[in-house]
Amino acid sequence: MPGLEPMLAALPMSKRLAFAAACGERILNEVANLGEAIPGEEPARRGIDFGWRAAGGETINRAEAEAIYESIHNAIPITEDSSEFEMACAGAGGIPALMALEPDDSASHAASVAEQMASLVGLYYEDSRRVEVEEERWQRTLIERLESAPARVTREIVNTVPDYDRGERAE
Repeated sequence: MPGLEPMLAALPMSKRLAFAAACGERILNEVANLGEAIPGEEPARRGIDFGWRAAGGETINRAEAEAIYESIHNAIPITEDSSEFEMACAGAGGIPALMALEPDDSASHAASVAEQMASLVGLYYEDSRRVEVEEERWQRTLIERLESAPARVTREIVNTVPDYDRGERAE
């Protein structure tokens, strides 16, 4: 997603993890709100919780990150035939763990889970371009809130960013 990666790179790792966990949570919540089954839901939620714990100041446990990433990969094996839906669900929890394993690429990884959320809403709603733009605006607002937040952040920061109306679902 153009523009987000440099903004994320300027944040400390804890806040990049908070951003990725927030976007991952949005993906899983969006899928649930659409009435879809969430592939690999349990390991994906563990990955999101891992991201939030690290954002809150818990020491990153590399072995735990590896185990989470592997369990997500086993629950949702991503291949060239995987749908955007499957990739978004895998990325929801896998990205925070991957960020812990590849900290040098963490801004890029965080931007990718944001892009997956924007693509997901674009797939499911009639006014796809509008909801993608609104999602990107929501994400930029979260980054701005993270910039001024204390070093340790919790899920509560997400509540400071108003959500947007997605409109009608696409048929």
